[in-house]
Amino acid sequence: MRALHKAARTDPALALDFNALEVRSQKWMLIAAGIDVSGVKATVVAQGLSVAFARVIGVWLDEEDEGMPRTMARLDKELDKGTSFMKRLNKLDGVAKGIRSFFRKASERSGRRVTGRKVAGKTQTSAERPRQAPERCPGLANRHLTVHGRSRNKRNVFVSDQISFDDFLKVDVRVGRVIKAEEFPEARKPAYKMQIDFGPEIGIKKTSAQITKHYTPETLVGKLVMAVVNFPPRQIGPVMSEVLTLGVPDADGEVVLLSPTKDVPIGGRLY
Repeated sequence: MRALHKAARTDPALALDFNALEVRSQKWMLIAAGIDVSGVKATVVAQGLSVAFARVIGVWLDEEDEGMPRTMARLDKELDKGTSFMKRLNKLDGVAKGIRSFFRKASERSGRRVTGRKVAGKTQTSAERPRQAPERCPGLANRHLTVHGRSRNKRNVFVSDQISFDDFLKVDVRVGRVIKAEEFPEARKPAYKMQIDFGPEIGIKKTSAQITKHYTPETLVGKLVMAVVNFPPRQIGPVMSEVLTLGVPDADGEVVLLSPTKDVPIGGRLY
C-alpha cells in the first residue's frame, strides 16, 4: 500500500484512477448511512471525503506509534475542515435556490406558461401546488455519520461507536513507572525506547513511543504513565513492544502522556 501511495504522487493517471475508485467507495459509505448521493452536491461531498481519506492514509502509512495519535489527530482535523466546507456549500446551495426561485416567480408574473399537472381532473400549476419543505442535502455537520469506526454527533463532537461495560473491562490499563528511556535511532520517525515497571504482578515491559516533542529520556525516567498491558506484542523495528503507552494529542497533534496527578502504587488498574 505504501508503494502504491508513493507511486500515485508521481503518476497522474494512477492518481486519477485511485480517486475515481475512492469516490465510488465514499458514495457507498454515504448510501449505507442513509444519505442520498444523487446530484452534484452529493458528488462534491464524496470527492471531499476522498481527499480527506487520502490525506489521513498518508499520515497513517508513516505512523509507527501503536496508538496512532498523529493519524487520529489528522482525521479530526480533516473532518473539522469538512464541516466548515459543508457550511459554505450549504450557503452556496441556498443562494442558488434563491436565484432559481426569483426567476421562476418572475416567469409566472410575466404570464409565461408554467408546467402543470392533472389534479382531480384539472391542471394544477406550480403556483397552486401545496408548498413543501425544501429538501436538504445531508452533510457531515447534521447527520450521525460513521467514518472508519468514529462518528460525529449533532453537536459536532467525535465519539467512538458505543461499547458495553464488559467490552471496557476487557481493556487492562495499568499505571507503571518508566525505569529506562533511550533514543530509538532505528525508528523512521523520532521516538524513544522505554522500559516500564508495572509491579510484581505484571513485571517490567518494553515499548516505544513517538513522544520526543515534549519529553527527553531524562524527564521520562521515574515518570508514572498509563498503558494497555493486554494487547498482543508488536514488533516495531528491532523492538518488541509489549504494552501501549497512552496519551492524548495537543493542538499540534503531538503526544502528551497520560499520568496520575498524584503518586500512586504501580500496577494499579484503571477503572
